[in-house]
Amino acid sequence: MQQPKARVLQLVLQARRLLLPLHQPTVKKLQKPVKPTQRRARLRLLTRRKHQLQARRLQKQVKTQPGSTQARQQSRINMSYSRFLMCGYRLTIHWI
Repeated sequence: MQQPKARVLQLVLQARRLLLPLHQPTVKKLQKPVKPTQRRARLRLLTRRKHQLQARRLQKQVKTQPGSTQARQQSRINMSYSRFLMCGYRLTIHWI
């Protein structure tokens, strides 16, 4: 009783294997074509991630090197204010 079932299963798997190459191109066609802007955005994300990793590595190197704590603090302050690109922002904070 189990023998014919196994044979049928084998035939089904064989048929699937033969049909798979015919099926794949249609699947690829169904995928939406990626717009150039989307591709650019994806690339930008990838490069941003890469740059972040590089920056992190550099920061680790700086941390391991013995240096003046004041210089390190100053660079940290500069980094924190670099996201506010207003000229006098840092000064106003100091005077508050």
